[in-house]
Amino acid sequence: LIHSPSEVALERGAVERFLKLGVTTVEASAYLALTEHIVWYRVAGLSKNSDGSVHIGHKVIAKVSRTEVARRFMEPAPQKLLDKLLAQDKITQQQAELAKLVPMADDITAEADSGGHTDNRPFLTLLPSIIALRDEIQEKFNFATPLRVGAGGGIGTPEAALAAFTMGAAYIVLGSVNQACIEAGASEHTRKL
Repeated sequence: LIHSPSEVALERGAVERFLKLGVTTVEASAYLALTEHIVWYRVAGLSKNSDGSVHIGHKVIAKVSRTEVARRFMEPAPQKLLDKLLAQDKITQQQAELAKLVPMADDITAEADSGGHTDNRPFLTLLPSIIALRDEIQEKFNFATPLRVGAGGGIGTPEAALAAFTMGAAYIVLGSVNQACIEAGASEHTRKL
């Protein structure tokens, strides 16, 4: 789910389609702030388990390259957006109440300089900053399931992957390095023909 501030209908249409098709996990990318659409997707999947705990039916993996954006995904949905969704009958009152008990995302990917849309942040400073922020927010809200923080961007070698895990990443995301490998493999295959 890519944030498109100049084309709001794209994001709204994607969320409508995800909800209609029963998509249970999205990766949210290029967000500068939360929108009613990403909040709608997340909160529309909330329900109460038989033991009273919150069931999160719509998982969100947020790719971020700035701590201020990470904070928005690590905290519960803003009341202003919940009120707007309630007024439009897109969520129930119970879902709005449950939204106060969970973060906006399940996982946060600290996306350093990469082939995607990032702020060219260095991996060595971004990942520890995001992990520290996660710890601060977890202490404040005491979520039942703490957020996981992963790393992406600039992880193109086994050594870089090891560095990410050594620095505390729960997972890594590989992107354009795979495309480069595919293209290199295709070139080698072409030469053999």
